Amino acid sequence: MVLESVGSSKASKIRLLLVRAWRERWSDMQWGIHIKTVLPRYISGDIYHMSDCILQQALMGPLPNQLILSYLRHSLAAHLVSYGAFIDSISKYESLNKVHCVRALLKLLSDVEEKITCRGKPEDCLALATSLVAGVRWLLRVILFAAGRVTVSDQLENLKKAVKVLQDYVQSSFLIGMLHIARLEDPSVWSQLLVSVAELETKTSTVSAFAVFKDTLPKIFQELRSTNIVRITEQSAKYDPTVTPICYGLHARILVEAVMHSTQNSQLLASQILLYQQLKVITEKDLYLELLVSCFLGLGSEEQFPHQNLHWVGFTFIKVPSIIQHIHSSLHGSASSPTPSDSLLTAVQQLATRTCLLDVADHRMNCNCLEYLLHELILRTSLLRESDASDVLTIRQEDPDAVCIGASAAKDGATAQMAVPNLILRAQTTVLSILKTLSNKNQESVLPVMNLLISGKSRDLLLTAAAASGKLFIYAQKFVKFNQQSLEPQPGETEQMAKSRALMFDITFLLLCHIAQVYGIDVVVGEESETFVENWMRRHMPEKGRVKMIASHGRTDNSGLIDVMQQVNAQDMLTKYGQAYWSNVCKAAPQIMQTVTSQVIHESASLQDATDLLDRMCSHLCSLPICFTAWTCSYLHEVSGAHATKVDALLNHLQNKLASQEPKLTLGSFKDRSMLMSQIVDNMIMITREPNILPKKHENDSSSCGFFSSLISDMQGSDIDDMDTNSGDNELSGQLIEVWNQVFRNSGLLSHSGLRSFQRLLRLGGHKWFVSALIERGMSMVFKADLNRAMDIIYGVFQIDIQQCCTSLLVHTFPYYLDEPGSLVLCSYRRIGALACLTVQILVAAWAASLSLTQQGMAAVSPSHVNTNTGGWPSRKRSFSIMSGEVAEDQLLKQIGILQVDPSSIRGLSSSSVSIMVAMQTLLIKLCRVVPKGVVSPVSELVVSLLEQFVVAPSIVAPLLTLLPSNLLPILVALHPPSTFTPCHLLALALPVPHSSFPSPLAPAQESAARRAAAKLLCTHRNFVHAALSVDMD
Repeated sequence: MVLESVGSSKASKIRLLLVRAWRERWSDMQWGIHIKTVLPRYISGDIYHMSDCILQQALMGPLPNQLILSYLRHSLAAHLVSYGAFIDSISKYESLNKVHCVRALLKLLSDVEEKITCRGKPEDCLALATSLVAGVRWLLRVILFAAGRVTVSDQLENLKKAVKVLQDYVQSSFLIGMLHIARLEDPSVWSQLLVSVAELETKTSTVSAFAVFKDTLPKIFQELRSTNIVRITEQSAKYDPTVTPICYGLHARILVEAVMHSTQNSQLLASQILLYQQLKVITEKDLYLELLVSCFLGLGSEEQFPHQNLHWVGFTFIKVPSIIQHIHSSLHGSASSPTPSDSLLTAVQQLATRTCLLDVADHRMNCNCLEYLLHELILRTSLLRESDASDVLTIRQEDPDAVCIGASAAKDGATAQMAVPNLILRAQTTVLSILKTLSNKNQESVLPVMNLLISGKSRDLLLTAAAASGKLFIYAQKFVKFNQQSLEPQPGETEQMAKSRALMFDITFLLLCHIAQVYGIDVVVGEESETFVENWMRRHMPEKGRVKMIASHGRTDNSGLIDVMQQVNAQDMLTKYGQAYWSNVCKAAPQIMQTVTSQVIHESASLQDATDLLDRMCSHLCSLPICFTAWTCSYLHEVSGAHATKVDALLNHLQNKLASQEPKLTLGSFKDRSMLMSQIVDNMIMITREPNILPKKHENDSSSCGFFSSLISDMQGSDIDDMDTNSGDNELSGQLIEVWNQVFRNSGLLSHSGLRSFQRLLRLGGHKWFVSALIERGMSMVFKADLNRAMDIIYGVFQIDIQQCCTSLLVHTFPYYLDEPGSLVLCSYRRIGALACLTVQILVAAWAASLSLTQQGMAAVSPSHVNTNTGGWPSRKRSFSIMSGEVAEDQLLKQIGILQVDPSSIRGLSSSSVSIMVAMQTLLIKLCRVVPKGVVSPVSELVVSLLEQFVVAPSIVAPLLTLLPSNLLPILVALHPPSTFTPCHLLALALPVPHSSFPSPLAPAQESAARRAAAKLLCTHRNFVHAALSVDMD
């Protein structure tokens, strides 16, 4: 194919002018003067194929006409011909046997490589991108043609020149970005280019001429063949363990997951930890080490909270090996027989040298925790060898200061007190066998297992092992099934069958209440919530920060109420349990308690008479006191102060007197059932009576994490100044400042008490206040180390409810710093970077968590829904915004119309995902409004820093970057120096690569417009770079 002929009148005039110019030997300046008499004003020569005409005239003979080629150079410099048309004209040249002509074209391409740009409309910029693809294909043809004729010296010179030009083009960030846009614009043309690459690659192994380019050509091929040919090589500051003694954000994250989200899926948690690793640029070895150190800090904690030790043991010895296995598989690929991990080995070797940490954990757990951990890692991951574990234990034992309690004795049960890890690991093997038994439909065969589970010694061990191994939700659903089956009598039911049915109902009800209190109601309540016990839990079970309804669900008439009371108070087993509908009994409990409470309040019955009635009603089934307590706790929230004392007296009786009774006529396992009932009632009343403000600690009280905090302080070698605690404008703010200062006095280590205090403050103050107050604390830091530590701690604390904290941060807190007086804090560049980095970290974590709900098939109603097909794990406890009456998510969902995306792309997303997208869109619109044109300010620097953090963030946030308003980036490019952004940065923001878990939310027309805008943006930035260079040269 040759250059196409042009037959228009203007083209003919251009051709005649070229002949005249050659005959009269015009200079390029003369050519520029005369060509403007032919071209209309403001009209480009591309319309008349001016570059085609010039090249046709210059390359007619065996040698190029350098004079006419100089006219082409001048036309390019004077913008009479666009670079896109120029490259497109060269790509049409097919007389590759004309060695000197080809060399002249190669020199032209080499000379203009740093000058290629476009100053036209977005469509013209996109045409330049497609022309570059044609130019690269032409270079590949030249290389292939010259390689077959290397015996000719001139062809060898052309081969070297073509490879050098192609290498320069591929190494240019601007040109590679334009090629990326062209690939997205026309995939078919790009596939043809890849065919040429494959053809040339096959020749490299057979043609000797390519031996010279054995290092150059493979890199070029790799760049062109890569799916995402634009790579962001810049990374945020790497985590340096020699500077920072502990990764505060990861430690706080692990603490939240182990204590509050103990039923989290290990695979999901591993993927979120990997995202954090990418954000903080942590090496694999340091990631393993920080994970293990955080676990041993939890094991050795001196604080005592209910189920704390069990949670940490289950997390460390059951869940952590699974997390490590998932991390290794994600980083190195899944394999049927994974090879040992050197990074993990190095991490445990370094862990073995931390004597003080291990000694405290061993003393608390009464065993050699490191040995137990190594055993589980070998058994469950195959990432460590037996010999490696022996060497690590040798390092531990050779330390003269180490306190290694005989682990073998603990395993064999020879010690007086059995080690907790040993008990839970043994319970883990029992979990599967119990599940098999629970699959039996015969209640008589299941009752012995239920009696084992109700026992105080084994119950919590088995539940902890089930939670850590991912079986707790399955357990709960089995209990729900048996509870539902035991509600109604069966035809031909005997007295023994009735007693077994009543006992089954009572045990399963108690176990489900206990699970709900320890692990959250979401573990018990499924997505549909159709059973009686699930409905009762959702409607009546007391929860922190949520007031439940007082009225009973499904009222009964007075005659039915009397029948229920007579049946429960009956003295013979057949009347008491035969033909009993336990759902009706539980539904009648609120009315009974309402009647009793009303009589006591109005003094129509004495308190003694009321307590005697409760004693008779509650002396057989332990589920009835729980129903009575649940109603009374709800009623206590609404009763007036004068009557609260009498209601409180009834609660005291339910709490203190019932469990001590020993009725003569009752079902089996009453002692175990009454003990568990007492624990459940105590917890209900504790939640109801919980104070609204945290109790203040004495200023001389020592921290519960004093040992570990002093250890970290010694490693830091610096003191932490106390912050002003009097700046709070109310008592709640003062409590938050006090808790925050305690964390910093502990060298940044978040303790169990600190975490629970933050959780309570979040529940009391709401997300908007809590997020803003914590960010304000973090932004008050002055020194870089304190600022980074503060932001890491905030990241960990927000994991309590990451999705709602994220939306509050995007909608309320971050916009506060875009206007005065919040923007005054941004005078420090360190604070700007820290706030932007934290915002992106929180957004990444929240978006990943919300996508996990979508992938698990959760309904877009509440994040509490659970998918039983993926292990049955609730990903998070229900958001406090739901519990506290906040409607932030609902308000965001009402604004879904502002999303500039294809509506079909967000169908099937969870409500959390959609609310995050709406919050992100709201923030981006706000950024466009506050960035002033023509003025560089701290606010504009904050916006730039935020976008820079998005660039280096994991690709999972790419769908959110598609929400960027089209005018934001051009404003920032025009406002800031050209060095602020690189073409790779701009392209990553303007055309984010869709993530595999979430395709692009844009419609085809929007994607096409985005490509045009991206091409225009790159060219605009290129023009500013050229302008800056010309100023520097002047």
